[in-house]
Amino acid sequence: MLSISADNQDGALRQSFEYGGSYLQPGDLQRSMKTYLFGYPIKHSLAPILHREYYRQRSVNWTYTLEESLDTKEFWAKLNEQDCVGSAITMPHKTVYLPMLDDIRDEVRVCGALNTVFKRRDGSGRVRLIGANTDVFGVSGALSQAIPDVLSYIKGQAVLIVGAGATSRSAIYATWKLLDAGKIFIANRLESESTAVVKHFKDLGCEICAVESITDAQQLETPVVIVNVVPDFEPTEEGEIRTTKIVREFLSRPKKGYSLEMCYHPQPFTRFFKLAESEGWKVIGGIDAMINQGIDQQVLWTESERSLFDIEAATAIVETASKEVLCSH
Repeated sequence: MLSISADNQDGALRQSFEYGGSYLQPGDLQRSMKTYLFGYPIKHSLAPILHREYYRQRSVNWTYTLEESLDTKEFWAKLNEQDCVGSAITMPHKTVYLPMLDDIRDEVRVCGALNTVFKRRDGSGRVRLIGANTDVFGVSGALSQAIPDVLSYIKGQAVLIVGAGATSRSAIYATWKLLDAGKIFIANRLESESTAVVKHFKDLGCEICAVESITDAQQLETPVVIVNVVPDFEPTEEGEIRTTKIVREFLSRPKKGYSLEMCYHPQPFTRFFKLAESEGWKVIGGIDAMINQGIDQQVLWTESERSLFDIEAATAIVETASKEVLCSH
């Protein structure tokens, strides 16, 4: 299992071939090949708009189709079809295929979930299915774009992750493993979830702790980055209200930093976004993370370097689509 460092993302394509040779045959970029997003529910996803733009940029004649289903066996058959290059995998299927793949990248092993399957061939030409989690590069890429000299800024410093679901693990991997954060704080509505995440990453050598109360927060240093991975709902339960108060405790301090709001659809300007901005923090929207993780999927599927993709053009198109969805509600 291989690991890809933050300062070597341009080497992601080269490292992907350590899992096997090229899956593509000459002329495949111009043939009608298939990629998918498999999950449920996903009908409002902006991913097709993003990937169709990337295909347009490269003049690639491929499709990106939503497969909104809970039938994992039926989709496994589609994934193994010759004209399928790979797929994005989202909830609730991020773990179901792990035992069935030929190999997984290091971030999948550490996070315990994937969001991408790509294909390579072994020495005899047999197809190998490889699992990746490009969400980690979505987080690190969004932070790297927004923060000057991001490695020096985050290295050895504290980062707060709000939430303890699957995406929180990607955010921890990105900030700890790729950006070299020194400490990770977790604030979450359910103590049982926080405990599980803390134990998992402590066992891997991460300096991490759960922040369970305002008193806990007051004893901790101010994080340089806060990553919010929880949905945009008004807090009503006790745990949700407590977590919001903990976040406010950090945000209200004199020392300010950067915050990344991973929730962006259908409303990019979430409660967390507005709160962090009102407290003087520099807020990075979740669309930036989506754009970056999507490029890494394209690198793996089209076997092309990141530098060939126009991030600004893709961002503009996705932001426009997001605004149109917002206006329609």
